[in-house]
Amino acid sequence: MKKLLNSYPLVLFGETIGSKETLSKGVRYKLLSLCLKVLSTVKTDEEIWEFYQWRKNVYKNIRLFTVFMIFFLLIMTYILSSSLIAAVSAGFVFLLVYGFIAATVKVERKYAYLWDDKDLFMEFLKLNKSELFNPEEFDQHVRRDKVELKKNELDFDEELLILKNQTNTFNSVPMENVIQYFDIMRENTDHPEKLKQVQISDKDFIRFIKARFVDNSKIHLDIAHIKGNKSSIKALFYNFYVLSTTLYGEAKTDTQPSYVELYLYSFSEFDKLNYSNFSDALTEPALAFRKAIRDFTKMH
Repeated sequence: MKKLLNSYPLVLFGETIGSKETLSKGVRYKLLSLCLKVLSTVKTDEEIWEFYQWRKNVYKNIRLFTVFMIFFLLIMTYILSSSLIAAVSAGFVFLLVYGFIAATVKVERKYAYLWDDKDLFMEFLKLNKSELFNPEEFDQHVRRDKVELKKNELDFDEELLILKNQTNTFNSVPMENVIQYFDIMRENTDHPEKLKQVQISDKDFIRFIKARFVDNSKIHLDIAHIKGNKSSIKALFYNFYVLSTTLYGEAKTDTQPSYVELYLYSFSEFDKLNYSNFSDALTEPALAFRKAIRDFTKMH
């Protein structure tokens, strides 16, 4: 049923009739985000914008047509009945009808600032393409009177800025420190070569931080690293465990299962049930990598 309700035809129909325009701002933004993702599977950003302009014009024409029809029917009632009382009575009925239609059509204007400002609407579309975007906080990301349309997608730095303002729900390490530590995993950095033993793309880095530290989920990311092996990955995450327990007061355990899960559910080559101690059986290169990380973290 949920799949049917989120199908393109039903979403398009729902947005055409403005079925969600009476909802509160936070809920409307959330549902608009979902609708735009469905519409984006068929339409380009420009076509989606034109759709909402078409809808705005349809509602405007409905108002004008309704006013015209009421005047027309009033005149025809008076002519056909030759009675002012009949015309007034009919006018009362027509007024009720107009009130209903006007109230329904007015709904479309509740969030008119989105449909009337192309830059603002395109900014919503751009943010909506990011997995990090929380539509209920849209007004906190954008000032309506100072929106600049730069490009149709968030770049890495913009997504990283959003991440830095999120709360780390995995442990007590500040999010900025988490990002700074795992930044050595990113392919596009200028860190010393001895720190580049585990390398992933910027896109996978964003996915990793969001899934593991913002959402604190066990979703399987299946990241295929550009460089690295199981031993070096374990060394990287073991050091993060040590950092968390020594500097931020996180509890120490024998097997550290929650920290092991950080990489088990992130990298494709790990058996998701392998909870062996990640500090054991590290290769010589991995041990050297671990020492390099420790030296690096001491300097930062």
